[in-house]
Amino acid sequence: MSSTALKMEKVSSNRPGPLHRYQLNAGGWLVDTDRALLAFDPGMGKTATALLAVDCLMDRGAVKRVLIIAPKRVAVHTWPTEIDKWCPEYTYQVMDGGPQQRAQMLHDPAPIQIIGRDLVPWLVDQKTWNEWPWDMVIIDESSGFKSPSSKRFKQLAKVIHHSKRVVLLSGTPACESLMDLWSQVFLIDGGERLGKPFSKFRALNYESDYMGWSWTPRPGAEDKIRAAVEDIIWRASSEDYLSLPDRVDQTLTVDLPPEARRAYHEAEKEFLVTLDDATLPVTNAAVLANKLLQIANGGLYDEDKTHHLLHREKAQALADLADDTDDNLLVAYSYQSDIAAIKRVLGDRATHVDEPDAIRRWNEGHVKCLIAHPMSAGHGLNLQAGGNRVVWYGLPWSLELYLQFNARLHRQGQERPVFVHHILAADTVDETVMAALEAKDTSQRTLLDHMRRATEERVR
Repeated sequence: MSSTALKMEKVSSNRPGPLHRYQLNAGGWLVDTDRALLAFDPGMGKTATALLAVDCLMDRGAVKRVLIIAPKRVAVHTWPTEIDKWCPEYTYQVMDGGPQQRAQMLHDPAPIQIIGRDLVPWLVDQKTWNEWPWDMVIIDESSGFKSPSSKRFKQLAKVIHHSKRVVLLSGTPACESLMDLWSQVFLIDGGERLGKPFSKFRALNYESDYMGWSWTPRPGAEDKIRAAVEDIIWRASSEDYLSLPDRVDQTLTVDLPPEARRAYHEAEKEFLVTLDDATLPVTNAAVLANKLLQIANGGLYDEDKTHHLLHREKAQALADLADDTDDNLLVAYSYQSDIAAIKRVLGDRATHVDEPDAIRRWNEGHVKCLIAHPMSAGHGLNLQAGGNRVVWYGLPWSLELYLQFNARLHRQGQERPVFVHHILAADTVDETVMAALEAKDTSQRTLLDHMRRATEERVR
């Protein structure tokens, strides 16, 4: 154990911890490494590990100002709670609210400042400072910067090299492809390890199909990528270090009523026609695939954005599950029409995660069904105190969102077995997406190909 890790062990003994040995070792490594990616499985305590490193660095005088970038909900709810727990002697600011309020915080800064990643372009555009003022930047859930074409990545890449220390935190830095590592590693080293620009990196390491819909690694490319970045990534798996509670997966299948089945059948035929037209972009087929998922869930929006309720089969299955158990339910939805159907059936037993004090009330056990979208609540929120049952009302295409949302309950600190319920509409795209998630193969091209085969069996 390094001397730095030993110091962190002494510091952590005065905190609510104690931390696990792997956290102390990883925290010591962060202190001794200027620029790094901490890849802990969800629920392993990467936030606490990073904050103990911050405490050590600020105590030494090696760091004076820290900027934490996180998904908005995590920035507002999770990081303040964790700072109060692990670094109570340091003041912090959450840069939220209107532009004037945020600008005032830049003018009168605290040692630790937290900002939602959606505000990164605003932050970089500010001229309040003469030079980039943060000597340490922590990027939580760094996979949110995996797209090199996103505005948030482009803006942050302009300035982050001015920070001496950069720490990326992620449970799933490259969940679906090592290609996703490029932009994250670029924020660490400016292209030193994986090269630049992204187009050159991709061309050297991946081959495209003739339509440019999917990319396959060239022989030996992914081994080369792993070797290039291994010195800046600390990887810890929950299977190696933690004894998590048992997880039980269950499937609840519902049948579409005749009217909904007819609407689904018509959408399937439109989907096949689109796939057969090679002149149309794949995004057109993806839009129709989402339409199929939406019908399977029970709703549909027409061209005038008017919502039509086609069936309540999934909503009733959710209500039956709520009636059959005393446990609270964390419910993942996909579309706005899902919210309407759920609330119509469950009434005041359903609470959206955006409602006032919803997270606090959930963790205190006062919310029967907390409904949340995996994209906004799938990262960083500690919800394990409120329940032990996840319900997938609608499935995502993204393996990362699926894994991260389940990890809101199946994580360190959960004291009961976790049940993951999947409500699927029989003979629909639900079954195709579920199979792809189980096989951990959720590329857009793969899903569309699987959907074509399944749909042709029903339609032709």
